[in-house]
Amino acid sequence: MRPLILTNLFPNEGEPERGIFVKQLADALSERVDVTVVSPLPYCPDVAFLRGYPRWHKFSMIPFEGSGFRYPVYYPKYLHIPILSERYQPDLVRLGLRHLLRRLRMTARFDVINSQWLYPDTVAAAGLAEALGVPLVATGHGCDVNRDLIVPWKSGPILEALGRAARITVVSDPLRRKLLAAGVPDRKIRVIPNGIDPSMFSISDKDQARVRRNLEPRTRRILFVGQLVEVKGIATLVRAVEEMKKVSPAPFAVHLLGEGPQLADLKEMANRLGVGELLHFEGQRPHQEVAEWLGVADLLVLPSIREGCPNVVLEALVSGVPVVASRVGGIPDLVGAGSGILVEPGDPVALGRAIVQALDTQWDRTSIRAKVVGNSWTKIAREYEAVYREAEAER
Repeated sequence: MRPLILTNLFPNEGEPERGIFVKQLADALSERVDVTVVSPLPYCPDVAFLRGYPRWHKFSMIPFEGSGFRYPVYYPKYLHIPILSERYQPDLVRLGLRHLLRRLRMTARFDVINSQWLYPDTVAAAGLAEALGVPLVATGHGCDVNRDLIVPWKSGPILEALGRAARITVVSDPLRRKLLAAGVPDRKIRVIPNGIDPSMFSISDKDQARVRRNLEPRTRRILFVGQLVEVKGIATLVRAVEEMKKVSPAPFAVHLLGEGPQLADLKEMANRLGVGELLHFEGQRPHQEVAEWLGVADLLVLPSIREGCPNVVLEALVSGVPVVASRVGGIPDLVGAGSGILVEPGDPVALGRAIVQALDTQWDRTSIRAKVVGNSWTKIAREYEAVYREAEAER
């Protein structure tokens, strides 16, 4: 079995933490099968009116071949003009991929394509897989189902591509139900959640972890990990902190790990509401450092508006850290009565009360870890391999 993982979500020199969950899957698969990863990245021409988009230009500088991986990783480029070419992105990705994939197929590097994201990856991959005579396994993670399927000019190409896929995997049952509602046949869909690395994430001595980070040990620590974007509901968290400040007698602090376009607005909002000193924006941190931050945390908070199967929730639970999160996506399948509290998204009062309640609860950290520790990436890789073999056998 030789799967080719095709995804724009994969670490590279410009964004070493990009799509870390796909890398973890590829790492686990490489212990069992012969993996190749192709991660198409945008190329922005160096012209004056595009120099105001550094987010895209940095990808143009990524080398074609990745280094430091246990398997081949390629970063082919495709033409991308911000805003103007978004509707044509799958076609541009397909053009950027076709020569590389034809060469890899001729040298017997792969016999199944697994596209990890629906738009543009799966849409681009559908035609390529048929032309190369290999089955396609499409994987949806969250926003590519929750958001893109309600965008008219994206939903049509996505559903057409899923119709051509041999198998479809999604990371949670709510995503499966959304595909069913859109007309995707149930027989094609498999639910495979994300996995965890129990060796990296484990129960830590909280006091010692705080000493290592020079943090005052008696202050209760709340952790958020994720992109600073609207869908993560961080504005609701800021308002919840305002509510908590009125009622919480014990000192607390919120540490936010991540970067994104909302950073300046969130800081301004926190200062305007008088809680700026309680919110600490720590920036994007390496994956290993997330494990260290979970060691200092009393709880993880994730107030998202939409989610798939958020890895950070699994990583918190396997670290013995309770979770306060929105009741959306696959989160209710992960967080139960003994491991956290769920609230409706967008309600700062309910979120603040849930956080205070969680901070005042005596949690059994060993029991929290036991609920998810078996969901390792090794187990998840076996499930993906089984789906690859189903797709190949059907072809």
